[in-house]
Amino acid sequence: MTYIYVVLIGGITGYYLSNKKEGMRSKILWILSATLISFGLHFLCAYQFEDKTAYLIYYLTSILLLTLSCMDYRELYVPMDLILIGGILGLYLNMTSQALNGWMNLVSALVTLLVLGILSRLSKGGFGEGDAYVMALIALFYGGFYIVILGMMALVLSGVVSMICLVSGKADRKTLLPFVPFLAVGHLFLVWV
Repeated sequence: MTYIYVVLIGGITGYYLSNKKEGMRSKILWILSATLISFGLHFLCAYQFEDKTAYLIYYLTSILLLTLSCMDYRELYVPMDLILIGGILGLYLNMTSQALNGWMNLVSALVTLLVLGILSRLSKGGFGEGDAYVMALIALFYGGFYIVILGMMALVLSGVVSMICLVSGKADRKTLLPFVPFLAVGHLFLVWV
């Protein structure tokens, strides 16, 4: 039964990532690649976590972050409907599961959203509002300490990539880089290393 859920989640993710304007071949490739990634994450999570709730949390947040990072990379846009779905799932798991810290995670998420929302307004687009929502969503699942470590790791990764792009001439100082892929890479590194 778990494999059916993995295929469904991968297929839905792939369909969501494929734009309606693209051809059928592109849609099939997105669906197949998302399903394969979903299977890989399932086996990594099943191998790493024996607790079913912890498995569910890490698996779903990893899929959600990878989907959001693909959307941010392709369009420099974070879809709010996925943030809303993740937020509802996070609230439900925080209130019903012993694996999460409940109210502490909720407070961490609100503080993260407030601080990064203000930073987004002050930076006038340098740090996007979607990035603030994604980091608040991660804080809802993992708490404040995790988001600080993940944020520092993502900043270092984005700084290294920015320097490489500047030195190679592929970007200038005004070029915008998506931040969510760096969060996804940092999250996967912190979870499985």
